[in-house]
Amino acid sequence: QVSAGRTPEANAGTAVVDWHAPSATLSIASTGCLYVFLRQDGRARELPATHTMLGSVADRCLPAHKIQLAPGDAIVLVSESLVTEPNAGGTPLGTAPVLRSLSATNRRPAGEVAEQLVGMVSRHQGTSIPPHHRALVLVADDG
Repeated sequence: QVSAGRTPEANAGTAVVDWHAPSATLSIASTGCLYVFLRQDGRARELPATHTMLGSVADRCLPAHKIQLAPGDAIVLVSESLVTEPNAGGTPLGTAPVLRSLSATNRRPAGEVAEQLVGMVSRHQGTSIPPHHRALVLVADDG
């Protein structure tokens, strides 16, 4: 579980993430508006959404994926629009290229992984998605 907040104003639209540095553990509760990919032991997979909607989450504990990261592991959060919106040619990126890219960059420094992912998305999407609809977050353990 992940603690969602301490104030009545706490509201989460796509994800609540908690990072515990001493144990290198990340807990994440997410909706389908955000794709969550995990690379562990050189293999990449998509983590299913834990909720359909998070809504007002003040002082609640939410069921969450709990992942202990080791050197070489990575988590990538990608906005739904980058995966599902079609490019100028009418083709959505989909999840397969993200999974292939993550697997292909196993044991690479986080900066290289980020460059690979951002480059892949940019080449595919071009300017077809407004900047405020684009989000890609990488959490990686370089060791």
